Amino acid sequence: MRILFITRVYPYPSHAGDLQYTAGIIESLSAVEEVQVTVFCGSGMPDTVTKSNARWLGQKETKGRTADFRSLTSRYPRAAERALSPDGIKALDVLLKENDFDIVLLNEAVTAKAKPIVDKHNLPSIYISHNVDADIRPQIAAASKKRVLRWVQMLDAAKYRKMELGLLKQIQGLTTISREDQDRYKELGCAVPSKVLKPGYAHSGLEKPHAHDRRNKIAVLVGSFEWNAKISNLEMILAAYEKYTAGISLLPFRLRIAGKAPPKVVKRLSARYPEVEFMCPFEHLSDVVKDARVALVLEEMGGGFKLKTLDYIFSDLAIVAFAHAMQGTELTPGLEYQDAPTMEKAIEIVHQLIGDVERLEDMTYAARQKAETEYDWNTRAIILLHLAEAAIKHYND
Repeated sequence: MRILFITRVYPYPSHAGDLQYTAGIIESLSAVEEVQVTVFCGSGMPDTVTKSNARWLGQKETKGRTADFRSLTSRYPRAAERALSPDGIKALDVLLKENDFDIVLLNEAVTAKAKPIVDKHNLPSIYISHNVDADIRPQIAAASKKRVLRWVQMLDAAKYRKMELGLLKQIQGLTTISREDQDRYKELGCAVPSKVLKPGYAHSGLEKPHAHDRRNKIAVLVGSFEWNAKISNLEMILAAYEKYTAGISLLPFRLRIAGKAPPKVVKRLSARYPEVEFMCPFEHLSDVVKDARVALVLEEMGGGFKLKTLDYIFSDLAIVAFAHAMQGTELTPGLEYQDAPTMEKAIEIVHQLIGDVERLEDMTYAARQKAETEYDWNTRAIILLHLAEAAIKHYND
């Protein structure tokens, strides 16, 4: 099978969850015999690509501000204009003219801009969904605190919703990251064949968890803090931590924030919360988690599977999370992670949990044992290939 995989950006290094998911799908597909994968990246293509069985093509960069201005008069939202520039669309058209493909995989809703070119060359397509953006984008826009910015973002979110709903009517197959997302797409009227494509995880065999009594009382939060909504969520966590520890001379535990964030945001938050450790950015995940005991998954909004959850599990960190943020993991609250109803309660739970070494050991082992069998990329590739075969057959009949 000859597959063209269209994605918004080159997915390496895979520090963010969406990039990990993208890279995992590409590499698992390209590892299958008799499958040829060509990846077209809308931006970020380096001169030298990482070792891979896939063929990599695409654009080196997309001029962000130009794309932002273009989106003001375009029917596509800002993110879609950034994902595929006019030059990118032309390059994609040439690629499709000069090569034979059996099917196209559109990774994330923003690649909907490529659909007219795919249709021009009479090829079936499958939409690889990471989130139900038709729901999430308006939620994020509505949460903006600045009135003018909220108005602009709501207009852009409306374009996003219209784009994704339109794409659902044009594809021959759909994959979702969770069962909940699959059900939601059906509610939105998507009638094409669909499969749940949970992320896999590249890990070694099941090992005995690290001894927590040799770790420090540190709770970590790993994320990408570049959107206003993500920054706002982070600030709520920091405020809850500050409130809980106020007046305590000896901190019950340290909070560590790690990930990608604008330097000016890191500088501001570091000054505002000097008792919090910021590792923004970081190079290796092991540097963030190796001496910690607990990890946080406390997103107030947003959907989809939080891939950092798997990083936490296989790093032997006990997880404290909002139940809705654990969507799709199928981990059992109270056994494989500890659920919390509010930010404030989550900080209290971390305090209660982080010194209980026996409970930490039991929780991390239970989560790791379940994840060891649940998250395998090889099985995900087979699921996607079966869906692709059915889509090709239906399209050609």
